[in-house]
Amino acid sequence: MTNVKNNQRYQRTRADIIACFIGMLEETPPEKITVADICRAAKINRSTFYGHFTDVYDLMDQAERTVFDELDRQLDQWMGRPGVDVFRLFVDHVRDNKEFYAAYLGRNKGEPVFARMAEYRLSGNERLTHPQQSISPTQLEYRLRFFGAGYDAMIKLWIERGCKESPEELRSVFEPFMSTDGHGATRQRATGAMSCPTTGEEQAC
Repeated sequence: MTNVKNNQRYQRTRADIIACFIGMLEETPPEKITVADICRAAKINRSTFYGHFTDVYDLMDQAERTVFDELDRQLDQWMGRPGVDVFRLFVDHVRDNKEFYAAYLGRNKGEPVFARMAEYRLSGNERLTHPQQSISPTQLEYRLRFFGAGYDAMIKLWIERGCKESPEELRSVFEPFMSTDGHGATRQRATGAMSCPTTGEEQAC
């Protein structure tokens, strides 16, 4: 069978090369990984590599799309379902792909990687403003950039620390920032009360 892009053998080989490359990122930064290194680790020849990717940068781009497509698939599948802990799903996904995210967050200089997660947190029952307030497109754009960068920094530090903290510990650090009303008070979803971040005293809504 011709090794065309839509057959199973081609896709399996492509997936194996990407998985091998991501595994290599744990020890070596992407700019220091060569085609020869990948071929040696994946036990393939150079013609097989070039049948799937133009160079290492193309491989990194396709690895990015593969990982992010999986994150989007999981978020799309579970968003809005009652009882689903999407934050835990998100953190587990990052831990499962920590080598990739360590490399990507270290080299990414553009849009926040986790704007998608910030978008989820800004929607539905977890808006940053009072639930009855609407968010304009301009406000949403600024907030997605701000909180997406915050997720990036949090995840980068978590990976640098060896993913030691549990998802629950990460949530306890990050949740207060995601539930602020913009005036220094934190909205408690369970009680409907407001707590002051400096005194911890509850205030009426």
